[in-house]
Formats: sequence, structure tokens, C-alpha cells
Amino acid sequence: MLFRPTTEADQERVAAVIVDEPVGWIDAARYLDEWKLGMYRPEWTWIAEDDGRIVGRSLWWGQRDSAHPVALDCLHVDPALPDRAEVAAGLLTAALRAFADAGAPKTPLYNLTLPVGWRDTPAAVAAVQWRRRAAMAAGLTHEVERLRLQWTADVGLPASRGRLTFAPAPDEEFLRLFRRIAVG
Repeated sequence: MLFRPTTEADQERVAAVIVDEPVGWIDAARYLDEWKLGMYRPEWTWIAEDDGRIVGRSLWWGQRDSAHPVALDCLHVDPALPDRAEVAAGLLTAALRAFADAGAPKTPLYNLTLPVGWRDTPAAVAAVQWRRRAAMAAGLTHEVERLRLQWTADVGLPASRGRLTFAPAPDEEFLRLFRRIAVG
């Protein structure tokens, strides 16, 4: 098994990988679009190859002006392999070592986007388990779970219970409040 960063020549093969598990993943269109913007890069895109066939990939993302990747956005290993976690751990370890050798000041985060109620879905639980084992084996041991809440206009505003009120406001007001609470 060979773990390596990609080259320009690998771009289409990497983009063609399809993840069919119930976890968030990066599709070809987003990958190629953000590649053009420098948010995914050859040296941040790592693959596991077996006899020239891509059997795993890790897509590390960063800002356009980042010197190093900020987060792991997508981790996939071919489900036909006997130990996906072992292959993924090797892939992650190789990438993290290369990032550290290149001067990355801190270890990138690993973002895993999951559907609502994922703990009640055996396929989602299995998808998380092998990824978690791989991340832990590679040294990504700090876990934080965040809930992503989304409001859409079609559901209307919730009724006020007195402590919290909801009202339309311009973007500038949101930014002013967000800046106030994000200090430090």
C-alpha cells in the first residue's frame, strides 16, 4: 500500500471517487471548483494506492491564502478492504507527518458531517466507527460534537417565551453582534 500526496495528473481520478456512506463528503464538482481556488491542493490531497488503484483518499482543506491545511473534509477507504480503519490510519498518519514536516503550526481539524439522528442508523454508526478508529490511531484524538442549526423562512419565526426574541435584521446587525460575541 502506497500513501502519497497527489499530483495534477491525479486530479480527475481523485474527483471520481464516490462515497456511498451516510456521512458528508466532497463531490467532484465541489472538489474541482475549490481546487481551482486553491482550497484543495495536490499536496493536501492524499491517496492510498494499491497496484495503482486509488483505494483511499483524504481531502484536506484550507483558505485560499493558507500555507497549511486547516481541516480534513473527507476521508474515504474502499469498503471492500478488510480493515478500512487501518488503511485510513496509515493515510492520515502519512499526511499529518508531511504537514508537520512542512511547518504546519498545528494539527488540522477533522470535520465529519453527519445526518440528524445518525446514531439510530446502523450504516451511519459503522461509517463513524472506522473513521473514529483511524483518526484516533493517527493522533486526531480531540473530539468536539457540534449541532448545525438552520432556519429557513418557510417555517416562520418561533413564538417568543420572553427571554429570547426573533426579529428580521440586516446582515450588518448580525455581523455587529457576531463580532461582539466572538472576541477572544
